[in-house]
Amino acid sequence: MSKPLRILVLLFVFSFPVLAIVKGVTGHSSDKTPAIMAAVISSLATIMIGFLNDWPKSLAHRLRGSSHKTVKHPRIRPAQSTLSSTTNPQGSTPIAYIRNLAGAAPRQFPRELKQYLDVSRPRWLWHNFSDELHGTIRHQESIRREGKIVWAAIVQANDFLFKDDPIDCPASIIFSEDPWFDDRPEELDSMARSLFKLKGTRPRYPDALRFAKMLTNERERAMRLKAPLALTEGKAVFHSSIILPRKHLPHGVISGRFMPIFVDPRGTGEVLLVPPAFWPPVLLTQWKRGI
Repeated sequence: MSKPLRILVLLFVFSFPVLAIVKGVTGHSSDKTPAIMAAVISSLATIMIGFLNDWPKSLAHRLRGSSHKTVKHPRIRPAQSTLSSTTNPQGSTPIAYIRNLAGAAPRQFPRELKQYLDVSRPRWLWHNFSDELHGTIRHQESIRREGKIVWAAIVQANDFLFKDDPIDCPASIIFSEDPWFDDRPEELDSMARSLFKLKGTRPRYPDALRFAKMLTNERERAMRLKAPLALTEGKAVFHSSIILPRKHLPHGVISGRFMPIFVDPRGTGEVLLVPPAFWPPVLLTQWKRGI
């Protein structure tokens, strides 16, 4: 529902209780019950609309600034069930390090990490009831528990994600479950850059044209859309939309080239960013330097 239409609906809904209150206060009616009931209904409706539009969180953001400034990333210890006596997470590859810390599926995260891991529904998402990203929020616990951890690269993202801003925004990413990318995340980034060049074009081949239209539209989610094989060296690479929470971005903004994600094993294309508490120091350094 568009913003002007929402305003008209609200005006229509609140016009009746307001008229009842006015009549009751000005003495047009000897019975004050309708005015009292109208006031109660209006108050409850206002509170409900406020929570649906995330007004409390918006106010908190404005009072304390960007949410990521107050985030303290917890120290994560390796899951013993996934580590052998000879495994050294500090010396492993970045993706192996992350998988070791997160543990093997089905994962059991400590209760004290729930608030840190939980991704809140952004207020802009409440205004789009058909947005497929609702599914990501709804299924986030099962995705973290059961999902495979793989590399992803950003194709395009909301401009606000590159700035110091409190709002969690969406982005278009590509990812692959092919183990070939485990040690080659920069190849995924290179493919993302090539795919972004399709935006605003009309390629000859159907799969490339489909991808180009999706990028040009910017609002199309295209969950688990297969990327054109001609631009992925024949590898199975997929596109999805993702919510990037400020608290799960190192320093609260996009500054790196690739990142680890949880992929929904059900094949829906729903994905979650792996929080930086699970990232190896080398990856955090790369993001800090914008590498």
